[in-house]
Amino acid sequence: MSATSIRRSDRVARPTAKNVYHHPLKQHSVNPPTGFFRDGFCDTDPADVGNHTVAGQLTPEFLEFTSKRGNNLNRVPGLHPYSRWCLCAGRWKEAYDAYKRGELGRHGVPPVDLAATHMRALNTLKLDEMKEFAVPDGEGASKDEEEVYHGIRDEDGRKTSRVGGVKVEWKA
Repeated sequence: MSATSIRRSDRVARPTAKNVYHHPLKQHSVNPPTGFFRDGFCDTDPADVGNHTVAGQLTPEFLEFTSKRGNNLNRVPGLHPYSRWCLCAGRWKEAYDAYKRGELGRHGVPPVDLAATHMRALNTLKLDEMKEFAVPDGEGASKDEEEVYHGIRDEDGRKTSRVGGVKVEWKA
């Protein structure tokens, strides 16, 4: 099956696509276009053997970590540190486990948007593991309400959040 034959252009997740909270899956990023279908959702189907279901934000440390394991994401056009990207659940788990063993710093594990992470990620990961690196997801709140409540706009108007006491800047 070619990549173009599996892409969806409607920018709406399948009605059955649910996040880890069993709510409708939130779109993660269209710039660059991410997800198995390259439609901005971390949606999946049986053809997705890599399980690209974790809605993460790439850190320089994670990019180096995954490159050393044969997946050089720096080669993907438009992808750069701090891009939002649908990650393979297994690779996120490798980074998490390396962090827990002290082989990788905290910045080596990408922050996760749980509202945009497909429930299939739970076949590989524990929700509590992802929650350690979760960013505010705004479930039930508007984007503005979320930003005011969490104080995630800095003085320059850039969207930021704190993950485990570490300030993370979200870039579009």
